[in-house]
Amino acid sequence: MNLELFAPERCDNVLPYDGIVQDYGVVLSAEHSARYLEYFLQHLAWQADEGLLFGQYYRTQRQVAWYGDEQYQYRYSGALKQAHVWQPAL
Repeated sequence: MNLELFAPERCDNVLPYDGIVQDYGVVLSAEHSARYLEYFLQHLAWQADEGLLFGQYYRTQRQVAWYGDEQYQYRYSGALKQAHVWQPAL
């Protein structure tokens, strides 16, 4: 199954079995989506993902931004993750 993220037509159920996904189609125009992406890239606290795998420390090129209802700490794969409080734009 190959579905395009910003396809103009609706697809009512994309699951082949055991469930239903209600697809509401395109909810943001490509232009509106691009503006959100640009804003988020510039204003959110992005940082490289990191962790331990088989005792080896890795820092990936993948950027992550941790946000939540409260400031909390989360340790995963030997790396401490610090959540930021939600920003109004999110």
